[in-house]
This record gives sequence, structure tokens and C-alpha cells, in this order.
Amino acid sequence: MSDYFQRIGLSASTAKKLLVSPLQARWALDNPTKPSPAMQKGTRVHLAVLEPDVFASRCIAGPDLSGVVTKDGKPASNPAVTTEGKAILAAFAAANPGADVLTDSERAEVLAMRDSLLASEVGHLFPVGDNEHEVYWSRDGVDHKAKLDCLAPGCVVDVKTYGGEWTGEALTRNAFASGWHVQAAHYLEAARIAAHNGVSDFFFAIVQSVAPYEVAVLRCTPEFLARGVVEMDRARALWRDCVASGVWPRAQAAGSIGMDLGLPGWVR
Repeated sequence: MSDYFQRIGLSASTAKKLLVSPLQARWALDNPTKPSPAMQKGTRVHLAVLEPDVFASRCIAGPDLSGVVTKDGKPASNPAVTTEGKAILAAFAAANPGADVLTDSERAEVLAMRDSLLASEVGHLFPVGDNEHEVYWSRDGVDHKAKLDCLAPGCVVDVKTYGGEWTGEALTRNAFASGWHVQAAHYLEAARIAAHNGVSDFFFAIVQSVAPYEVAVLRCTPEFLARGVVEMDRARALWRDCVASGVWPRAQAAGSIGMDLGLPGWVR
């Protein structure tokens, strides 16, 4: 099993947090949080598209509780909370450690999102790409790491699930606010190291997290990537200084929050 998440190194997700607040970046590293339902859905879609064998073995249906009855012999309206139901669920969990139990509707939704991605302009790359490819490298005295969704000939494809407004403007706004430019720059550097500079393009394959599960494939422009390189350089310097000093400053001390409170730009 991969030790990617245990290995120390500057990742894209940590870089994005550093640019906001080194203190919060350090906290996140030391205090991993439980995935939200949206994150859990995203993980399932990633597995279904990029690692179908892992999805099949890990994301499974739960035990059949339809035969659970109450003390008076009637079908239980909520079998999972009955003594018998709890015993069945406990036995199932013991027999399937680490399993992600999906309801029929959850599984159907994940598979619908998977099918939309596979039918997209980059869908043919997922079955043949080097998926979940890990890259480790050092630069300017800093250890880096990246886990690429799909390293394909000449390009990288990153899968995103998205539940916001489905317009080009909204997708662009969300991409920049979420630091996708930082991630793309970081991953493209990793891909060029892994593929010996034979990678030129970076695509985001974005699938709606609600029906009809439409997909948009967006290619990162040179301008988008260049901004990511600049911010990744700044994150690298912050990481190096924080690791060397042992001091992880709060956002205001790091300069990402100013000292004055004025009117927002949209008011002026």
C-alpha cells in the first residue's frame, strides 16, 4: 500500500493552504479531518474512473436487512437500529474491514458520474493512462510530492466533482478561488519530471455532482499555469522558511490579510 499521505513533502493541497495561512496549513497537516459527504463522493468517483478494481473491492453494498423483524415478529421499519440489525451490521463490518458501504442510490449516482467522464473528450485516456501516479522530487531545498490522477501521453488529466453553478464564468471563478492554478502548475512540474518533459497540457475533467452529471473538459491556458507557477514559488518559499524556523505564522502576519478595513471593491 502506498505511503503517499505519510511522506513529508510539499503537496498542492498544502501549498494552497500555505498561501492563505501557514498556521492553518500546519494545523491541517497535524489534524486531519474526516471527509465531508461531498469529498467522500469525489473519492468514490475517482476510484470508479481511475481505479475500477479498487472501487469494485472497496465500495460495496451493505448486508440485506430486509428480514429483520421486531420483537413481535413484524418487519422492522428501521432494521439498522434493532438488536438483530446491529448484530448483522457488526458482523458485516468485521468481515469487510476498510469497506466503504454504499446504498443502491449512492452506487447508481457514482456510476452515472463515471459513465459521463468516460464518455467525455478525455474519457479514452483513463483506461490507458498511468493513474494515481505518485511523484517525489526536491527543488530549492524543498521536498515535493504529487499524486496525479491520470498521466497520459503528452498531458495530465485531473478529475473534479462540482456542485455549483454550471456556467463557464462560474467554473472559472471557482477554479481560481479553489487554487486549481496552483495545483495544475505543481502537477505539471511533477508530470514533466516523471515523463522526462514530454508533457505539455493539463486538463480538468469536471463532472456535475447532481443529475444529469454533465461533464466539462477545460484545458489550462499558459496564463492560468503561469499564475500558478508564481504562487507555487511563493508557497515553496513559505514552506522552506516555516520548516527551517519552526514558526508557522497566522494569515495576517504572513501578509495574506491586511491591517486596514475599508470598503470592498464591488461597493466602489
